[in-house]
Amino acid sequence: MKLTDKEFWKASWKKYGITDWVDEEQEFVPEWHNVLYKTLLEYKGKDYFEIGCFPGRYLNYFYKMYGMKINGIEFLAFNKKKSAFKIYTGDFLQFHSKKKYDLVCSFGFVEHFKDFPFIIKKHIDIVNPNGIVLIVIPNFVHGLRFFIRRKLDKELFQIHFQNSMNIKILKNELSKLANIDFSINRLKFSDKYFYQVSKTKKKIGKFLSFFIRMIPPLDRGLSAEIIVLIRPRKNK
Repeated sequence: MKLTDKEFWKASWKKYGITDWVDEEQEFVPEWHNVLYKTLLEYKGKDYFEIGCFPGRYLNYFYKMYGMKINGIEFLAFNKKKSAFKIYTGDFLQFHSKKKYDLVCSFGFVEHFKDFPFIIKKHIDIVNPNGIVLIVIPNFVHGLRFFIRRKLDKELFQIHFQNSMNIKILKNELSKLANIDFSINRLKFSDKYFYQVSKTKKKIGKFLSFFIRMIPPLDRGLSAEIIVLIRPRKNK
């Protein structure tokens, strides 16, 4: 069951002034860059597939940083990207592909579904046997951020299924899936890559990270994202 629909996403992107794909020259580096860079280097130049890929920031990142062959699917129809990127328009729930991809990703996608284990399984269905699935989920359940968001933005929880952001529940659901190995971790505040901010804010961020790293419960409690990595288990 979906907690959002097309009209919600149209209004949401419009609210933020985003009505078309971001320019392919626009620089973007995600907060988890430092944590995953070495792991993802293994897939440099290979086939990438992103689910819910608008407005294209991550498409650009993986193209520029890793030279990957870019593919994706987006629920809403926007102007076609003028590039070599292959973007499908449609509902991922109805998407079927004979082609398998080396890196299958979604960022802020699975938490909008109550049947999130099924959604995760569909990610796995299109990954190569030697590939990897990367799912990044916002952390609205664990630590200090949960308390703050709960108080300041109650409507947010109407479109995010909390069980999908609960690490214990995630681990339990993934353990039910056959022939995979997985890891689930919170992106600690001290591991954040400060990119899209001013030089002053970067310095402040690095300064705070140094001290927050010394207080592990606070470091985890300020985590903004949960990182899920899934690999098909190789037959011995």
